[in-house]
Amino acid sequence: MIKSSSFTKEWILSVKGNERSDQSIIEKQIYALHLLEELNKEFPRFIFKGGTALSLIAETFPRFSVDIDILVEPKDKDYFTLTNLKNILLNSKFKSVSENVRQPKHHIDKQHFEFYFDSIFSEQAYILLDVVYESSHYQDVIKKEIKNHLIDIDHPQQFVNIPSVHDLLSDKLCAFAPNTIGKKLNEGRNVEVIKQMYDVSYLFEQYSLNPTFHSIYKDIANQEIKNRNLNITHKDTAKDTMRTSLNILIDGKIDDVQYQLLKDAIRRYTAFVRDYSFNIEAAKICAINNLFASLLVIVEGNENFINIAKEQKGYLNEYRVFVRVKRWLRLVGPKYYDTFDNCLKVMSYLNINL
Repeated sequence: MIKSSSFTKEWILSVKGNERSDQSIIEKQIYALHLLEELNKEFPRFIFKGGTALSLIAETFPRFSVDIDILVEPKDKDYFTLTNLKNILLNSKFKSVSENVRQPKHHIDKQHFEFYFDSIFSEQAYILLDVVYESSHYQDVIKKEIKNHLIDIDHPQQFVNIPSVHDLLSDKLCAFAPNTIGKKLNEGRNVEVIKQMYDVSYLFEQYSLNPTFHSIYKDIANQEIKNRNLNITHKDTAKDTMRTSLNILIDGKIDDVQYQLLKDAIRRYTAFVRDYSFNIEAAKICAINNLFASLLVIVEGNENFINIAKEQKGYLNEYRVFVRVKRWLRLVGPKYYDTFDNCLKVMSYLNINL
């Protein structure tokens, strides 16, 4: 359980240390984990997903996430009423809860609740709880302790259901497809798109790739396509991710309107990252990992990707636009240069036009 000391100003400032992070965002993540803990006491059958779930997979996950996203079986929907959720207020630090009723989008059965608390650093703040009523499309769900470097915990330990690393990676890659099934680029919410790109890149860097990653992605993407009643395939959504990643890498030469929105989101995303300033160069490294991941889906696995890259000798003529990117990557290091070069070879093999 989270100790009461974790909510004090002294604790929050101590975990902040010399980091440039916003202390109010640290406070919100602590309260988000507190809400997760209280939900888990009342109704432990949900699956905890999204960005905050990554903070349990990697306790020092380098970005802040302040919402709680859960997946609930449709048969359990009746539990999530305001009356039942108000029970959480009895033994928690939250003062009130209200439902944020929104116009339904697509065919997704979803509710949004706001749990309010008295903030030390600002006016009354809230944690958003997003509840999706849908049968799980994850291949592997694991138990993970509610534990993170931002909180001080005591016994008894609490464990919550979360998707595996590879399910989360696939979920996040689906979410970084802004023109099809992912988070949308729109006024005031653009930073959500960059969060997905960052999360995919982080998982790609930190964990060995599951050989069945592309099939996990297919299952999740097909569910999202069905929810939106779209006449496309999972490879179309992967191509959306691919083009968005390329657009970042070549400074909007594919779609300048999209790029300007992405560039603004990259600038504002800095507030959510610990320890260093997130800039366009850092975003381009993330874009390379997302480009690679999307191509793994399109060619159906890493083995196929490697074989195609070895056999493909040249590039499409229009890929000359990437010369500047390759020059920059020579300075960054061979790892990203080689990854990007292989991506261009695979794209040439697939005859993908920009």
